[in-house]
Amino acid sequence: MPEFKEKEIQREKEKMEELEPYLKQAMKRKKWMAELKDDEIPDIEALGRQVIAESKIKEETDKKKKTTV
Repeated sequence: MPEFKEKEIQREKEKMEELEPYLKQAMKRKKWMAELKDDEIPDIEALGRQVIAESKIKEETDKKKKTTV
């Protein structure tokens, strides 16, 4: 609806001006986490690689079951 679109920019601006003092106070209270050193960052395997690895394991166990039966 065009009549609402026209007022949206002004409404957003007023909203941010109204919230600004509260946002500043909240950011002052925020406890920031210390930055991690490179060796502290955990290695994480991508989900796609996890899925592929699991499917290969499943295929291998399925083949072993078929050959033993």
